[in-house]
Amino acid sequence: ALAVAAEAAPSGPVSDEAFNKMAEDVCKVVRKGCDALFLDLHGAMVTESYDDGEGELLSRVRNIAPNLPVAVALDFHTNMSPAIAQNATAIAGYLTYPHVDTYECGMRCGRTLVQALKGRVNPKIVWDKLNNDLLDMAWDRRADFVFEVEPLSESISRAKTLEGGPIVLVDHEDNVFSGGTQDVMDTVAEALAQGLSDMAVGPIWDPVSVGRMIEAGVGKEVTLLLGGKTDMPAIGLKGNPLEVHGTVRRITDGRYTVTCPMETGMVLNHGSSAVLDTGGVEILVCSERMEAFDLGVFRHAGIEPTAKRYLLIKSRHHFRAGFEPIAAHIVYLAGSGVTSSNYSLF
Repeated sequence: ALAVAAEAAPSGPVSDEAFNKMAEDVCKVVRKGCDALFLDLHGAMVTESYDDGEGELLSRVRNIAPNLPVAVALDFHTNMSPAIAQNATAIAGYLTYPHVDTYECGMRCGRTLVQALKGRVNPKIVWDKLNNDLLDMAWDRRADFVFEVEPLSESISRAKTLEGGPIVLVDHEDNVFSGGTQDVMDTVAEALAQGLSDMAVGPIWDPVSVGRMIEAGVGKEVTLLLGGKTDMPAIGLKGNPLEVHGTVRRITDGRYTVTCPMETGMVLNHGSSAVLDTGGVEILVCSERMEAFDLGVFRHAGIEPTAKRYLLIKSRHHFRAGFEPIAAHIVYLAGSGVTSSNYSLF
């Protein structure tokens, strides 16, 4: 029986109401009785009341069924806790970033669960904090963990000198899957100011602008104050929309099936969306936040990414699953946003 399937981009703490509803959906299935429980979790949930959402869920399950075999598949970015380790029968996590081994992770975890059900194995989980050897190695390599930030204007200027295409411009400081708002317009503004053309941009989160374009209709000209709808007081950044003018080229439902190695076959949805054509640039605007990691993000909206010289997307690393194979060059852009690699901002 399926209890619940849901996901959300990283943001603030999960409300108690939402967490308790999802947890109770799982616990209801356990109370009815089942041979085993297989949970596909992330591993870094923080709620209003619990710093370890997954550990709390597993504790509730264990209180209901102390001897139930429980398998847990976890994300690469899990915050492993004693509560997770103590209340699971089998645990497996992704080994890659971008996460191109999600199905393999499920198979590893599932095989252990099946073997436990058949009585062929009796899994034991040992959990501890990092030992001194690993800590010493991390300290010795500490410089490797620091990203050298290049000024945005210099990155765009450098991209203009590169041969071939597509040239993938990665705005990693406003990545929604890292907790970004997906509506900071600094990188787009600089690219336009430096005259980049034959470029696709997106998706930019701005449901108001999507509504404006839908209301205008395909083929109509509109002027938008695009993006910049969100203030970021944690880093002292105010929302700053960018005025753009162009023609509404396409309107979509924002749904497409993933074909790249990450989440292959899943249907992604960034809500009602529209493409604004400014002449040399096509900008995809969405009403629900979604990181660009599969080429379908553009193709579903009638934009062929391999035919563009420049692709400006908001991502940190997942984009490599779909975009790296077609990229002639990759240029990271240090714009603005709460997922910045300029740690002095924090």
